[in-house]
Amino acid sequence: MEPERIEQIRKLGDGIADYIAGQNDRRFFRTFVTERRYNYFRTALINANTAYVRAGHAPFLMLDPYIAVFEDGDDVRRADWQLARDLVLIRVVEQLHEKGWLARNTEAVTEVIAATEKELETETP
Repeated sequence: MEPERIEQIRKLGDGIADYIAGQNDRRFFRTFVTERRYNYFRTALINANTAYVRAGHAPFLMLDPYIAVFEDGDDVRRADWQLARDLVLIRVVEQLHEKGWLARNTEAVTEVIAATEKELETETP
């Protein structure tokens, strides 16, 4: 993976973690972790970003970084968008841990783990 994309993943993860911790948005956290449909995933990001801006913050989601991480050009998602989402999630968890949000929201983490395990059980190999 190219260094520029890795940096964009890191910055996006930082922004999402700031949003989740600042707004205590457990619902978005769950959606971000569990959503497997790209259009729904993108819509969740857009809605959270819009809510964050309405609350008086600078957007955490910007066009060029989003395209660098998730798009392959001309309305085509990257074939590895789920890998990119997982890498962003690794950074989000790292940052939420540092902020103490995960420790204060253990039930949200438990819900996400349960939902992910349930989904894995229903997938066919």
